[in-house]
Amino acid sequence: MKVGPGIRGLGVGRLQSFMAEPAPKLKFLDTALYMLAVGLGIRWIAVAAAVGPASLLLWLLALFVFFIPLAVAVAELTARYEAEGGIYAWARDGIGPLPGFICGWLYWIALMPYFAGILYFLSGLIIAAIGADPKDTVLYISISVVISLLVTAVQVAGLKYGKWPPNIGIIGGWVVVFIIVGIGTVLAFEGRSATDFAHSSYAVPMTFDTAILWGTIVFAYSGLEAAGMLRN
Repeated sequence: MKVGPGIRGLGVGRLQSFMAEPAPKLKFLDTALYMLAVGLGIRWIAVAAAVGPASLLLWLLALFVFFIPLAVAVAELTARYEAEGGIYAWARDGIGPLPGFICGWLYWIALMPYFAGILYFLSGLIIAAIGADPKDTVLYISISVVISLLVTAVQVAGLKYGKWPPNIGIIGGWVVVFIIVGIGTVLAFEGRSATDFAHSSYAVPMTFDTAILWGTIVFAYSGLEAAGMLRN
């Protein structure tokens, strides 16, 4: 069967168009895992436990009045503005260059102590796992620097490789969560729960710990805005 020049030209054009479009480096699953990585973590369990069962109401309240509205706003703004840069681009294009610069600068500066805290947290876990001295400052710094360099090297290589640390991290994190939930369920059925949820007070105490928890909950539920930085 012979193919006419028009059809042949159309096929070549489609092939050239397909080859000209770069393959997406992040698929839907990669993006979903990234959103889970920036928004969830087991490190908040100890903070929530400090207030007791009353903290469950605070977390639930923050879910509806902060987290869900944030997710809706991020989805809308990410779809509306084509530029990369997340909240920097949204503020710049929606309000002006100066507000955009201030917003982006403050967001970047705020991440510095957060990254340092994550490195310190990971270093502590590694030190505890290998049974080393938890007061060894040099070991803390050395492990933190090595982790920082490894993550930076992977990110410099591009999203094709940079997507794997958060993917692996969130999968491993959820494995730990399921283990903790499983242990808690077994202890609850055996009547050995450390907290008596049936007779505990769910009134939020007006204490300094609760004030700290409010800020912690908002901080824990934030992070979804990072989706805008992966816009393109």
